[in-house]
Formats: sequence, C-alpha cells, structure tokens
Amino acid sequence: MRALTRWSLVAALLVPALLLPLAGTAQQRDPTKDPASWLDMRTSELIGKEVASPDGKALGEIEDMIVDLRRGAVQHVILSFGGVADIGDKLFVFPLNAFKRDEYRERIVVNVQPEQLKQSRGFTRENWPFDPPLARASKLRGANVKDAAGKPVGEIEDLEVNLGTGRVERVWLAPDGRKGDEDKRALPLSAFSVSERGEEIKLKK
Repeated sequence: MRALTRWSLVAALLVPALLLPLAGTAQQRDPTKDPASWLDMRTSELIGKEVASPDGKALGEIEDMIVDLRRGAVQHVILSFGGVADIGDKLFVFPLNAFKRDEYRERIVVNVQPEQLKQSRGFTRENWPFDPPLARASKLRGANVKDAAGKPVGEIEDLEVNLGTGRVERVWLAPDGRKGDEDKRALPLSAFSVSERGEEIKLKK
C-alpha cells in the first residue's frame, strides 16, 4: 500500500504539460560526434546545471537524478525552481527524456514555462517521495563499495547516463585513496548489488 501511495504521489507531481515532447527539438546528434556517446553525460555534469524554457527563460537547475537500481536507468529528474540558496524553492519531477541539451552541453532545455511551475504543486526536500530501490544519483556518488567478501574496494565517483534512453551506461569506480584516471574502473550498474534499503553496495564478483 505504501509503494502504491508513493507512486501515486509521484504521478501527481508530474505536471501534465511536462510530459509533452519539446516540439521541433528532438535530441539531435552532431554527425561529427561519436554516435555511441553523443547523448551520454555524467551525473556530475548534469546535477546543478541550469535549465531554461525553449524561449530562454530561466527555470532553475537540476537538483538530482533518481536512479532505479533494479532497471539500471534514471527514472526521474528533479528540477529546483525558485527560491534562493535552496530556501523557498519548489522541486518538480520530470522524465529524463523531457530534457534536451545543446551541442556544447552548456544549456539544458525543457518544454515548460516559469508560469506553469509557479502555479504547480511541486514538493519540498522535507517531503521527498522516493524510496529504495529508487536512489538519488547525488547519494550514489561517493558511496563506499565493498567486494563480495565485504572488503572495501573503493567508491563510486560518477555515473554516466544516456539522455535518450535513460540507461545508466557505466559506473565509474575509484579505488580507495586514488583519484587518478588511470585507476578508475568503468563498470555496468549490473555489476553491483545494493541492499534493500540502499545502505550497502557490493561488487557481485
């Protein structure tokens, strides 16, 4: 019943207008870019990025991304709108494919106007509607990882997601105490097991 209530709440927080595709602005791939990675972006690059309406009006910034650990995909993106320094702002739930980025990755666009968000319900950080297996990308980054025997092996440095499919393409694992690129490991999310409450993350083998 609680799960049903949570999903009902999330559905209610999705403003209907936000589910419409961005007219005339489908994800366009630059033919000079690698087609396999054109839509891939790291969560560290997306979280905190400013978001605008199609006509350039400021809408706030990406607060976080909600990852479904069972499906291995980003289930929702959270937009922070209004307020100052996280005070007085409202949070909104969007599907990942509602967002478009420009060629230079400098701007994220979503098909909504500030007036719509002002008149919509939203939610607050005190009323967070997501429970495991849905996890915040910001919390996964920096999470400690153990091997199958329970020995610490490092921490999750970042996640790379595809804006078109929502799939988590790879997880970057940094060994304990080492941050150099040569030491990082790129692994699929399926290589990890997460406890029921999301409190412990292990490599399956």
